[in-house]
Amino acid sequence: PAPAAQPPAPGKPAAPAAAPGKPADPKAAAAPAKPTPQQLAQQKADSLKAAKAAADAKKAELAKAEAQKKAEAQKADSVRRAEARADSLRRQREVDIRRESFAYAGGPRDPFQSLMQVQTVGPELMDLKLTAVLVDPAGRNSVAVVRDKKTQRQYKLRVGDAVGRARVQAIRQRDVVFGVEDFGTTRQETLTLRRVEEEAQ
Repeated sequence: PAPAAQPPAPGKPAAPAAAPGKPADPKAAAAPAKPTPQQLAQQKADSLKAAKAAADAKKAELAKAEAQKKAEAQKADSVRRAEARADSLRRQREVDIRRESFAYAGGPRDPFQSLMQVQTVGPELMDLKLTAVLVDPAGRNSVAVVRDKKTQRQYKLRVGDAVGRARVQAIRQRDVVFGVEDFGTTRQETLTLRRVEEEAQ
């Protein structure tokens, strides 16, 4: 048999009885338990850790993109330098091919040779003195004897012989005609045989 209902305590109203066939009031059910301080601290630490991991991943992605961009810039710069070097070499070859050169194959002196490079060997004409003349009537074996006033050296010359920058062009009875090469041109100078009386004076 069911136990008998207890009468209400004095001064308190009796609790209403649940109607048969109806569910109990949800508010009357027990409330969920609140998280403890340890659980709250763990949740906060997990959130911070996840945020830090996301920031690190984003930072690594940005660094990778920056490195890739820098590598592409270096590659493009290397390509530009190689193209510029190849263009410079090509232009240099074109200049070498188009350069004109000249050569002189005739005459006593190359007109393209610098006058400063011409070295004189032997005495100057002004330092020579005509001392004797032997004239061949046929005009082929005439000999002129000249002496260097500085060194006292004697030279026996025929037509065509050269001493220093002077070349014998003609030997006559009392004089000798020289052609002197001077700065690309040839001028004529004559040495005359002086008499003994003239030398004494």
